[in-house]
Amino acid sequence: MITRAEWIRRQWQWSEYHRWAAGENPQHPPEQVIGDVGAILEWIPQSVRAEDRDPERRGVRRMHVLLGLLKDA
Repeated sequence: MITRAEWIRRQWQWSEYHRWAAGENPQHPPEQVIGDVGAILEWIPQSVRAEDRDPERRGVRRMHVLLGLLKDA
C-alpha cells in the first residue's frame, strides 16, 4: 500500500515521463535505455518489486515454449 503523497508523486513522475517520451527520438543508445528502465524500477515500491506474482514460473515456461517455436521456424 502506498500513501496519498506517494501516489501523487508517482502520478507526477508518470506525467513527466509521458511529456519526455513524446519529444524523444525513438533511437536510444542501449546504456540510456538501461538507465531509463532503472529509473522506472526505482519508482516502484520495494514491497511490490519483492512480490513474486508467478511463483510457479508459468510465464517463464510459456516464454520458453514460444521461443522454441521461433527457433524451429
